[in-house]
Amino acid sequence: MSKSSQVRARGFTLIELLVVIAIIAVLIGLLLPAVQAAREAARRAQCTNNLKQLGLAVHNYMDVNGVMPIGAFWLKPTGPPHGPGGVRHSQSHLVAMLPFIEQAPLFNSYNQLLNIFEWENSTVGAVKISTFWCPSDSKVSNDAIGDYYLVRGNFGLNSYGSNMGCFLNYPNARVPAGDVTVGDSNYNAIVAQTNGVIYYDSHNSIASITDGTSNTLLFGERAFALINNPDFMWWSSGTLSDSMNTTMWPINPQKRIGDLTGTAGFNAFITAFSSLHPGGINAGMCDGSVKFLKETIDTWASNPATGLPLGVTQNPSPNNLFVVAPGTKLGIWQAISTRAGGEVVSADAF
Repeated sequence: MSKSSQVRARGFTLIELLVVIAIIAVLIGLLLPAVQAAREAARRAQCTNNLKQLGLAVHNYMDVNGVMPIGAFWLKPTGPPHGPGGVRHSQSHLVAMLPFIEQAPLFNSYNQLLNIFEWENSTVGAVKISTFWCPSDSKVSNDAIGDYYLVRGNFGLNSYGSNMGCFLNYPNARVPAGDVTVGDSNYNAIVAQTNGVIYYDSHNSIASITDGTSNTLLFGERAFALINNPDFMWWSSGTLSDSMNTTMWPINPQKRIGDLTGTAGFNAFITAFSSLHPGGINAGMCDGSVKFLKETIDTWASNPATGLPLGVTQNPSPNNLFVVAPGTKLGIWQAISTRAGGEVVSADAF
């Protein structure tokens, strides 16, 4: 028998297998972040597209009506527990924008004469609309089951809030004519102080944005997953914790101002702009453009004791107006949220 025929077939040794496995693990470790970054880039691009659609819808709405859609208004419900003597905010600006995002049949099914929370309109509020969802916010596609108002049922959620300005203005209900006078006697003054573009009883046009449409915020993101409370961020509801937001606090306040306790922290986290994109939020401007705003954008400092910005105080009810101390400097973040503040903001400042 020849010598070569006596040589047995030789397999891999254990050390060689371990080396191969280690090399594969290193390659996977190098590839995984790239895959995750690519997926996030795709999600961010879809989010940008959603905001562009919303900006275009607002401009198409203005072409028809002359002004931006009203952020919220008050409509007396007809049934318990808030009616017939009570009042409650009704639908959001997003309901008015439905025909301009190819949702005309849904808009036509809404009963304009009834409050959004009455059972006749419950099917409208329960509809899920992907245009209102940021793909990076995985929980926003969930059902929100609420019994906060007249109807217990599902409510579709929303990743985008309109810009109501740098003050957290929440006026009490203005009762329609003919009802018993209740609510905030200083209502008109509170609305007048609100310096954004879409808010309670807003009726702003392009002409009212004297700071420049490319430098004025229209919509911004807020992440439902960071709050994860089913009583907030309903797209059909016209209130600041559902469809409107404020720049009173910095972007992603959970990172910037830490743990505010009590009412201050609660208000900050449900009304500030936020996202799950690394480093900031997508924001739609009043000219229809979309920009990525870094969470490190210049902003006024918050007072951890009160939760309000330094130099800003709020008069007690029933006044509820904010008072800004002389010399208090608005940050760039606040400046781009005012429609007619007269601030000079360069294009490379945000």
